[in-house]
Amino acid sequence: MNTSKLLSLVLLFITGAFATVEARQVNVSLQLAQLEKRGANPYVAIWVTKQQAIGEPQVHEPLVLLKEKTKWLRDLKQFWRKIARENRQQVDAITSATTARKSLRFSFELDSSWQSLSVEVVREHGKRELVTLTLASPSCVAGKKELVNVCFSID
Repeated sequence: MNTSKLLSLVLLFITGAFATVEARQVNVSLQLAQLEKRGANPYVAIWVTKQQAIGEPQVHEPLVLLKEKTKWLRDLKQFWRKIARENRQQVDAITSATTARKSLRFSFELDSSWQSLSVEVVREHGKRELVTLTLASPSCVAGKKELVNVCFSID
């Protein structure tokens, strides 16, 4: 094979590799359930997941963590098991205080290799809820306990 053909194949491969991981804007909106009685603000965690090669473990990337006290972080059970227990510094970098607002909106720049988006909500003396959405196309999912709905769109 001559050098020009080899160079063309390499450029084609590189172009294809970059095209498959193109960055996109993902917008997430959450509508939190109304508490029946006065209580603590919810803890909210949002993360994305992608599957590696067959036989490799999934990769999780935290995007948002809203919390008050560290001692209740373990109540976000899935977030704790998949991300927070092993990556405390990474989690601290995305942490903000909880909020009393019932409607939350976030925007993230993500590449197309991420396959799912998870939202976990728990209240100190309340219920917990985990919703996972596939990032294939925009969608909304109704919640059952702590979430009214979770929606995402891609720009």
